[in-house]
This record gives sequence, C-alpha cells and structure tokens, in this order.
Amino acid sequence: NSAPNRSRWLWWGGGSWGGDYENMWEDRAEYVHSGKLSARIKCTGAKGRIGITTAQLPAVPGATEYKLTFWAKGEGDNMLYVNFEGGATGQIREKIGGEWKQYTLSAKPDAKGKTYQVYFYSIGEGTIWLDDVELAPVGGKLDE
Repeated sequence: NSAPNRSRWLWWGGGSWGGDYENMWEDRAEYVHSGKLSARIKCTGAKGRIGITTAQLPAVPGATEYKLTFWAKGEGDNMLYVNFEGGATGQIREKIGGEWKQYTLSAKPDAKGKTYQVYFYSIGEGTIWLDDVELAPVGGKLDE
C-alpha cells in the first residue's frame, strides 16, 4: 500500500507513532540515487515518528558485525534515525543534507540473538529520500 495518506510500507513492516507523514515511492529523477525509484518519507504537518522496518532477519552464525549502507537526501528540518533492534545493536541519528550522501552503520550482533530488525525512522519535519540500501554480515557463515 503506497498511497500518500500516511500509509506505511507494509511490505517492509512499517510503523507510525504519531505525527503527520506520507510514505511513497519517489520516481522524480532528481530524488532517485540510482534505478527508477527511491523511498520517500515526507512530514506534512506535526512531527512525530514514522518508520520502515525490515522483516525479522535471521542472525548469521559467527558474524562479527552487520554492515548497513544506504544513500540519503533530505529537505527541510528533517531528522533520520536508523536503529538495529532485537539481536543486534547500532544506531545513527542525523539531519540529512540536500545532496545524496552515502551512510554506513555497523551493528554488533547479540551472541544469543536469533533474529534482528533494522528500522529507518523519520523523527523530524521535512522530507527524506532513501535509496540503494545494502545489508551484509561481516564474517560468519551463511547457510547454503
């Protein structure tokens, strides 16, 4: 459901905790880093918190960290909060500038965690675009 009326990207398990936001796929070329679409979160009134999450991801046995890279661009008084939750810890909170910039976040796995999630939250006003998100374990062994 990608309607602009505060819908959540349900296919990513998004969540909303107040505020007035709209989520949608962006297809205007100046707001896409590569390919044809980026993810857009726009505050349309009161700020709060709205998020896009991954599904529960399986822990990778032996991984020493999880490396998340993504490109972001923003307008207005925005604030992006990216957080690993569950079986991994790591976070970044930053105002996103008007030019595309690549961000890298490393998360530490919890030795007892069987799953984890990654959340992208907009907690400010303005607009944030996200594109080219990659998540990879460092070390460990993936099941074949």
